[in-house]
Amino acid sequence: MPMEMQTYRDGHKVAAEATESIRGVMAGLGLPEGVVLRLTPIPTSNASIRGDG
Repeated sequence: MPMEMQTYRDGHKVAAEATESIRGVMAGLGLPEGVVLRLTPIPTSNASIRGDG
């Protein structure tokens, strides 16, 4: 079942915010920049992961 566009956008926004937070922690721990920048936001269509299901 395809995701609605707004659902995708909302999921991507949350994923991007989480990715930035994790990048900040990794950088704070002194991990190499190449490792930190490999993280990419991946939205999910699984409502149970978000706690909606």
